[in-house]
Amino acid sequence: MNLQRHCLSLALVSITSLCVAQAANGATILVFGQNGTAQTVTATTNGAQTQTTISGSDIAVTLTALENGAPGTQAFLDFTFTSTGAASTNMGNNDQNYSGVFTITSTAAPGGVNYLSGNFSDLASGSIGGNQLTVGAGTPSDVVNFTSSVITSLNLERSLSIAFTNVIPALAICNTTLCGFAASVAGNFSANLPVTVPEPASLLLFGTALASLAASRRLRRGRQ
Repeated sequence: MNLQRHCLSLALVSITSLCVAQAANGATILVFGQNGTAQTVTATTNGAQTQTTISGSDIAVTLTALENGAPGTQAFLDFTFTSTGAASTNMGNNDQNYSGVFTITSTAAPGGVNYLSGNFSDLASGSIGGNQLTVGAGTPSDVVNFTSSVITSLNLERSLSIAFTNVIPALAICNTTLCGFAASVAGNFSANLPVTVPEPASLLLFGTALASLAASRRLRRGRQ
């Protein structure tokens, strides 16, 4: 019985070692801010004021953090975010669901090196009458997809947060959607580090545990 308990403990230790070896850790992969304070972002509503599109083209930005790249890298941001439902008022905020695409590249148009591109679907929220709106999304509950020719940490869980500041006029709802505005932009993105392959020592420990457990069971049956 003591041998069997020892084998079970060994098996649990080895399984824990494998889980630890394969655990993924979240990490910031890119942070950007636009160059200057100009209102580079435009939000426009359709004629019926039932949908809003927030967009920016060839916005010059500085990458203050970049996995596998140097802080201070200059790039260009292009994006289009479109509302996917009616705006609502919740606890002092104006909320509205959005989906969209973005690219952060080394040259305008976009072109050159793809520092980070992707698409998402989630919520935009900002204080009623305020001058800031944040678009945020995170997996696994939301849709967030990334591609990059520089960054290697693109695994789940992925998340993004895009902040529109200096929003003028102040946030308000027109009919069933956010009213149009102009703004500045900054943002950050994160994702899990690549999953680590189990170490040989962990695999050996796991195999030894299974073999010991099988031997103890044979020994126990032989005594019966």
